[in-house]
Amino acid sequence: MSDRPLDFFYSYLFQGFTLVESERKSLDTKLKILHYKKDSYLMEPDTKAKNLFFLQKGIVRSFYQTDDREINTEFFFENEYLTAFTSFLTGEPAKLHFQCMEDS
Repeated sequence: MSDRPLDFFYSYLFQGFTLVESERKSLDTKLKILHYKKDSYLMEPDTKAKNLFFLQKGIVRSFYQTDDREINTEFFFENEYLTAFTSFLTGEPAKLHFQCMEDS
């Protein structure tokens, strides 16, 4: 295991991008490692998506609610990026819940 907790993230990022050391240092100041328990929410509806998540461990589902049920829209697994992309890009409130199905 690396002594830099973000090395796992960077190993996936570098599969599609190349960063020079100054760019990596700048990115380091923006990244946080977060831990969520099973059944907790990364995001709830009517909030603006301000974060892009990289799921290193666990499973997250996105869903919306109708009057009588929950409708799953997507499942996210280890080593995937996730957010409410439309909200993230437009600044409009999200319509989805993002819930951890495992400790993540």
